[in-house]
Amino acid sequence: MARREEYVVEARSEQGLRGGALQPLEAMVISMGFMAPSVAMFSGMDDFAKDTAWFDTLTRKFLADGWTPFVGLAALTGTIASAIGIHNSTVLLLYALGRDGVLPGAFARVHPTRRSPWIAATVQAGFSLVLGLIFGYFIFGDPATTYGYFGGLGTLAVLFVYIFINVSVVGHALILLVATAAVCLPIYGLIYPVPDPSYNQWPYLIALWAAIGLVILFIISRRRPDLVEAMGHAFSEAGADEPDTAQEDVMGTRGRDAAEEQPGRGVPE
Repeated sequence: MARREEYVVEARSEQGLRGGALQPLEAMVISMGFMAPSVAMFSGMDDFAKDTAWFDTLTRKFLADGWTPFVGLAALTGTIASAIGIHNSTVLLLYALGRDGVLPGAFARVHPTRRSPWIAATVQAGFSLVLGLIFGYFIFGDPATTYGYFGGLGTLAVLFVYIFINVSVVGHALILLVATAAVCLPIYGLIYPVPDPSYNQWPYLIALWAAIGLVILFIISRRRPDLVEAMGHAFSEAGADEPDTAQEDVMGTRGRDAAEEQPGRGVPE
């Protein structure tokens, strides 16, 4: 068995401490920031939706022509930063699941010198690349459309996740109601009026994905309850600013690895 080692993420998150109720409020503020200028500038949302360069249009209308390069650069860097953040969090999740025995142990291997989970990172990057090429050139035929499609799909899914996070805020009924109502506004805008195909498939794809996850969770909880606990630890670590290197080894993989390193000792099959 290959040795599983912990690694330390050097990058610090700028996210800070934000509760589940605060993120939906941020989403509402951002949504209002985009909708208010568009309603004030155009006769309706249809005109705003048809604008192929709405960042540029809003900048020229409400700031000045000289601001357009800076706003465009901010949008570009923000997109890149978002992609890096999503990639890193997914890699950390794969690493944690591999370390705790939920996924194959290869996902928990780290590079001998760079101390990074290179297998998990390679799988994540390769999967994203293949998916992007297939949808970008063979299904939609346009990389920008592909980006918008998966971006909208992911946004809608995350909004539903925010609702479940709000439900977990016990003892704060007012915060729960306000935050949930704030999340429902962009959800309503994404699904009604019913978008054109294939954007109208978003709710069904999310429901299908959630159903598959619930079935898998039910089967695992019946057969291997310890794996459910390991998955909870892995998801908690993936959502943290930094990995918890002192986290409990639920599946006992570290003890087995330590035994392998000592002469004359082995791990029973």
